[in-house]
Amino acid sequence: MEEGAVAATVKRGQLIMPYHVYTKNGAGAFGVIVETAREALAKAAQFAEDGHPEVVFKDLRGNIITHSAVNALAESEDGALA
Repeated sequence: MEEGAVAATVKRGQLIMPYHVYTKNGAGAFGVIVETAREALAKAAQFAEDGHPEVVFKDLRGNIITHSAVNALAESEDGALA
């Protein structure tokens, strides 16, 4: 799979893909797994507010997902909910 590409499933008309959202903290890293792109963006904003602006998004296969791709996926989630 090409970097920035994502693998997702559709469940009851909604795009579902777990995301690993993490940030480096000194020599280590801190991360969480969330279910939707919208939650991934919210967690990234929280990390930034806590003083950790460098956030990386990955799918559970370890592929890096760009911030713009996560934004687009969050928008498509919003459309699926309408």
